[in-house]
Amino acid sequence: MKRIIPTAIAVAVGIVTLLGYFIDRGEFKVPQLVLLNWATTLAAVALLVGIVNLLRVHAAKVGASNVNSFYSLLLLLTFFGVVGVGFWLGPAGAPARWVFRYLIAPTEAAVGALLFFFLVFAGYRLLRVPRSPWWAAPVFVVVALIVLIGLAPLTIPGTEALGGIHNWIVQVPAAAGARGILLGVALGVIATGLRVLLAADRPYGD
Repeated sequence: MKRIIPTAIAVAVGIVTLLGYFIDRGEFKVPQLVLLNWATTLAAVALLVGIVNLLRVHAAKVGASNVNSFYSLLLLLTFFGVVGVGFWLGPAGAPARWVFRYLIAPTEAAVGALLFFFLVFAGYRLLRVPRSPWWAAPVFVVVALIVLIGLAPLTIPGTEALGGIHNWIVQVPAAAGARGILLGVALGVIATGLRVLLAADRPYGD
């Protein structure tokens, strides 16, 4: 009984939600909207629980004078500062826009700039480790260098052709690979949903 009830609830909720998407009638749309609102509320509560747990863990690290307590203190100060500015002056206020423009955006740009070094290091590791096929590492290094040089604002004579090669790599093989990954993710989500609906998987069980 402890397994039958959660399984029946999960299957019923999944079927009602799917019927609301495929059948445009009020008797199916209204229960679907109610269930989606419940799911949104539960997700918001889970987010709040996660935030509280994050603050509790880092507050404990600060209180224990951990080696990395400075980073925990910085996280707490940043969290309360940004949330305080957003609640007090509104997310569209000038201070909130200043925080996003001069703190968050530059930090994201700096982290993105580290991608170059990660790719170079990954290529170096690939060249050192013997792999099969042997041409995978050189191809990876050459393609990574072409893409990075094509993205860089260089004015060196002779690098104009790299821009065209970069565009072709991004628009043809990279786009094809990205679409294949998205199709695989979609098929995986569908398969997982069907397994839950058919009670083959019970993530809600003990």
